[in-house]
Amino acid sequence: MDYGIKPEAPSQALLIGSAYHAAMKWVGNNWEHVKKDPVEVSRGIRSVAETFIESIPIDMMSIAEEHAFGLACCHAEKLLSLPTWKFLEVEKSFQLPAGGRVFSGQIDGIVELDGRRLLLEHKTKANIPSNLLDLLPVDGQLMRYWFAMAHESLDGVLYTVARKSQIRRKKETLKQPEETIDEFVGRLRSEYKEAGATAVTHTEFVIDNDDVRECMRSTVQTIDLIAHYDKISRYPKHEHACEGKYGPCEFFGPCQKTHWDGSQLPAGFLKKTAKHEEIEERMDD
Repeated sequence: MDYGIKPEAPSQALLIGSAYHAAMKWVGNNWEHVKKDPVEVSRGIRSVAETFIESIPIDMMSIAEEHAFGLACCHAEKLLSLPTWKFLEVEKSFQLPAGGRVFSGQIDGIVELDGRRLLLEHKTKANIPSNLLDLLPVDGQLMRYWFAMAHESLDGVLYTVARKSQIRRKKETLKQPEETIDEFVGRLRSEYKEAGATAVTHTEFVIDNDDVRECMRSTVQTIDLIAHYDKISRYPKHEHACEGKYGPCEFFGPCQKTHWDGSQLPAGFLKKTAKHEEIEERMDD
């Protein structure tokens, strides 16, 4: 059975985010070793980022790899500065019955910090919104994770953002040739090394359970609507998506396509297939 649509190929931003998540999973699973031998951290992270990136055909893989490697090293440096930090769960999977369906997904982790048990969420972003604390408590993805982890007696959410470098590859001018990929990768490496732990921010907050229940009702309604349109092979814009309290839904990608009537799949998208009526949470950057 098909539910909604997805891009044909991942963007470089999503690729960086996914490789970064894979590297941070390695950090979490090897945390005790990392604490004892921090010198080996970069070697382990490099191996993970390199393997992940090479598994996906995309132009300029070395640039994506360097972003993921640099960001993960910066985050590991920050975590090593937190003496009470402890990973309790890493990449924990869940299945969540809701509205006659089963949502499957995976949280980035559960950690203990200064005696508090926190749901961990990793993101990579170019910029951090000034109103982040207004946006996060009503983030639909985080609410679904919170609902799924209700049995864990969590004290809050720890939202981590690793800020991607904004430097760009130098183009050819009258005075200089185009920068090679190796030269650009070298500049990226220097940038992340200099930034270190300052490239990563941690934001802690609590989610309201009434909001979570409302969000789950909205989620089920949206998925039912998507399933209905799938059956009749229509892919319209979701007229209420942009007004929703909990951010963009599964229709978000096609909603960016202008002059599109929903009569067929937009260019660059494929139908999503979910077995046994399971909706898998998307991993975004």
